[in-house]
Amino acid sequence: MADTRPDLDAVAAVIATNLVAPAGVVFLDWSIAVLVGVYVAELVAVVGWSLVKIPFAAKRPRGRVEQSRVNGLLHRLRGSIPLPGPVPAIYPRNLPPLFGGLFIAPIGIVLALALFGGVAADGVADNEGATIVLGALIVFLLRGGETVLEYFIHGGYRDHSPRSAFAPPFMSMIGVMGLLATALAIDAAEVGTGPSEAVLMLLVGGKLLLDLQGLRIEADEDRHGLLARMFGSTDTAVDPEPVEEPDCEPPVVQRPPRAAALADAIARGLAYALASGATVFVLSVALVVGLAAGLWGGVAVAVLVLVPSVFVRGLARYLTYGAVEYRCYDGLVVVHSTLLGEGQRRLRRGAVDGVETDRDPVDRLFGTETLDLDAEGPDTTPEFGLPDPDEADVDDANEDRPVTAAHVRDADAIVDALGVRWIAERDR
Repeated sequence: MADTRPDLDAVAAVIATNLVAPAGVVFLDWSIAVLVGVYVAELVAVVGWSLVKIPFAAKRPRGRVEQSRVNGLLHRLRGSIPLPGPVPAIYPRNLPPLFGGLFIAPIGIVLALALFGGVAADGVADNEGATIVLGALIVFLLRGGETVLEYFIHGGYRDHSPRSAFAPPFMSMIGVMGLLATALAIDAAEVGTGPSEAVLMLLVGGKLLLDLQGLRIEADEDRHGLLARMFGSTDTAVDPEPVEEPDCEPPVVQRPPRAAALADAIARGLAYALASGATVFVLSVALVVGLAAGLWGGVAVAVLVLVPSVFVRGLARYLTYGAVEYRCYDGLVVVHSTLLGEGQRRLRRGAVDGVETDRDPVDRLFGTETLDLDAEGPDTTPEFGLPDPDEADVDDANEDRPVTAAHVRDADAIVDALGVRWIAERDR
């Protein structure tokens, strides 16, 4: 039977955080508004610290990799970027889950703030506002201390995927919003022994039970609920397999010039933003804002939306095709990331079934060429439905995959080293 007991340090941190509320009620005579305000602040702290965790998660979630032009490129990246000092490395493949968390988190926080506004409809006194700020600071520090201790110092990031790191705060967000909504309904109906007592008992007791139940669920490796299938856990997260390379110096190495790689990333980012279906909508909104608030207002809207899109697509393109080198061995080519320090994909001579050399505007500008080595890669058809937690997830890192050597000086050197000149001549 699986051990479903949560970590004692995590239990201690949860109890310490939850003691802030009853201590405030007993010793500082907190009102319902103050109590709800502190709980909303704790929710913000929990979600905020979880977003800090995501870039450092060393494992990847189960399931097949996306094939989109942004998320797909980032998800397939292997390796990490080291940071100075004791801070662990960050993984660029965790950027899509981070963007998802940055989208989900504000929605939950805004809803929680709306519930707080319902409880504090009559306003908050100055002394209550100061109390909420003090309580918020305390729970922020307690939650932050738990994150630093368990996730960074004790190395919890080694066991998590970005999804499993965000799962507990997501469940907490849903539970706290439900608790606050129930408290608001009781307060409005004035039932029981009086609204204040009923609401205080519900909030203090319910919040503690909610957090402890969350820890128990998180520690249960046999859970099969909806959220477990959506987010997974430390037990279902996968250690990425390294791409195997021969233990010798490659006879031929080709890498794109940095200037060509940067130009390619910028051009691809702009093309992606302008070709996106959302661009028409964004430009329409910018036009409306421009008519209402002036030219610069419309320009600001367009820039705030389009610039991040261009940046993310350009970054994905640069990490995949720019910051790499193509290591050619006898009958094997390995795409190796010079920034992330790991192989990204490999292709053997026997799997090549097409060779094509082309020159796009960037190639013509920098005197380079782009080589496409075609092959029948593994099946990446997306599977519908949520993954089964009991299903094994095999990392197919060393299966042959098509390789695009973008903007290299000498594509023929790769063709000859791989031994597929006859295929290139056939395909001309």
